[in-house]
Amino acid sequence: MTDEGRPYDSGSLHRDMGRLEGRMDAMETQQGKLEVWLGKIDGKLDALTNTWLTGKGMLKMLATLATVVAFASGVAMWAVTEYRDSQVKEATQEAVEDTVDSPGAQ
Repeated sequence: MTDEGRPYDSGSLHRDMGRLEGRMDAMETQQGKLEVWLGKIDGKLDALTNTWLTGKGMLKMLATLATVVAFASGVAMWAVTEYRDSQVKEATQEAVEDTVDSPGAQ
């Protein structure tokens, strides 16, 4: 029965079924296109995620490397300063001894 209270005739039922099948085919085609489009978006998001994670890893590596370089340069500067100070103290001590030991100092 239709909404108006008349029964379907077989021609209109077949026509309506054909239209419904056509619409379903069109929707399945659209669904396939959407799935392809979403697959492309998902691939791009995966690439962006990998880039982001690689960037974070690179940042951590650079920070660690900078820390190691800063520590090594600090140790080297400390060693150079200690060596220079010991050389200055030694030279000063020798100068004092030479001055005290010299005959014209008294």
